[in-house]
Amino acid sequence: MTHNAHTKSGVALAPGARLMLLLTLCLLACSGLSACKRSALRPDDERSQFTRYDRTRNEDSTPFIEDEFGRRTPNLRARLLVKD
Repeated sequence: MTHNAHTKSGVALAPGARLMLLLTLCLLACSGLSACKRSALRPDDERSQFTRYDRTRNEDSTPFIEDEFGRRTPNLRARLLVKD
């Protein structure tokens, strides 16, 4: 019994290439499914135990700031600043 190099579709694939094709298709399917999810936290959700404390005292800071070019960056300096 001889081994036929062609598959049913008429294209010859090496076993390693077949595995790589399967892994690539699985990776694309998983990345496509995960890209459609919403964020776990909304912008107004409390992110730490101190958020409610700061909000009740009107000391909360904005989570993002925009620079002069319109790029949003996390407002780390204001959020990590020690408040008196």
